[in-house]
Amino acid sequence: MLTLAQCLLMLVAVAEFFVGLAGNGALVIWSLGEWARRARQWPYSCILLGLATSRFLLQWLIMLDLCLFPLYQSSRWPYGLSFVWVLVSQVNLWFTTFLSVFYCLKITTFEHPAYLWLKQRTYHLNFWCFLGSFIMGLVFLAHVSQNPYSASLGNSSIAAPLLSQHYFYILRLNSGSWLPFLVFLLYCGMLMASLYRHYQKMQVFMAGRRDAQAQAHITALKSLGCFLVLHIVYVLASPFSISAKYPSLDLTSVFFSETLMAASPSLHSAILVLGNPRVKQLCQRVLWKLVGACRSRGP
Repeated sequence: MLTLAQCLLMLVAVAEFFVGLAGNGALVIWSLGEWARRARQWPYSCILLGLATSRFLLQWLIMLDLCLFPLYQSSRWPYGLSFVWVLVSQVNLWFTTFLSVFYCLKITTFEHPAYLWLKQRTYHLNFWCFLGSFIMGLVFLAHVSQNPYSASLGNSSIAAPLLSQHYFYILRLNSGSWLPFLVFLLYCGMLMASLYRHYQKMQVFMAGRRDAQAQAHITALKSLGCFLVLHIVYVLASPFSISAKYPSLDLTSVFFSETLMAASPSLHSAILVLGNPRVKQLCQRVLWKLVGACRSRGP
């Protein structure tokens, strides 16, 4: 029987799930439409399509684990679910990294030869890094699955060593996330450097006027900064959620951790929808149609 706190956390997680469902659904529909029309922004639409799809899968994994964890806490199937979660999380992080790459190449105006070389080849380099990282992640997870550690904490006197072992195990599982995260930070740093350079160059000419390029920098950095904060919360909460499968773990801690984790794929997608006027209008039209359909079926 769930306690009041666990029921409230479940309600928050369900609300986050529906927010993410609406946001990621709008991104998928808009991206498919842009890709079908072969619009000029097709790289952006492809990135959003992959990002929304991976986050949609991530949401379902979190909700599945949240709903079934109390029933099958001591069984073996959650152990396999943690490996699927790791792969989907890494794919989601890679597509967010691609989004930071797109923002950087679209907005920044560096003239250094190294930057121009990187700008011409960045999509190919990042794609091969993504493919190589994904294959290496599969091989590494297959190796880890052959040597799982015992997650039983039956004796409280050995709880601390096993918790330390669990943290090391989580670090091993998520080792494939370091490369996309470092690339993400690199391009965020380039955006910040470009904004600083732009302000230094244009502060005399743009005094008292609205600077469109500076606004583009700030909008992109706000979106990426929000993801960075949510991702840090997601990583800090993950050891107590999907991958934590030992019987003595407090169920409230699991619910709280997975509620924090569910915020990342939900809230950042909502931020992307609100930051894109065309996607925002599409989402509003879909919501109005749903409301109209519900009213027409009413008494």
